[in-house]
Amino acid sequence: MHAGRGEIADAISTHHCNPGRFPDPELTALTATTDPATVLGGAGFVMLSIPAHRPCGPTSPHGRHTSDPTPAALSM
Repeated sequence: MHAGRGEIADAISTHHCNPGRFPDPELTALTATTDPATVLGGAGFVMLSIPAHRPCGPTSPHGRHTSDPTPAALSM
């Protein structure tokens, strides 16, 4: 996984969480780096996600139409 900041890559690789966004889920199957060449080397596909700066809970415009918690993938 590519992380834009070294402290986030370290937290994901070492502590298996992203404390700024997702502190609770344990991300045991992931390691992260800030080096795009390491992440993209040999990749069969690339998924790019853009952070949403609004919460996506049950009271958000999207969350009102789903049961909580419902994982979502949005593409622009």
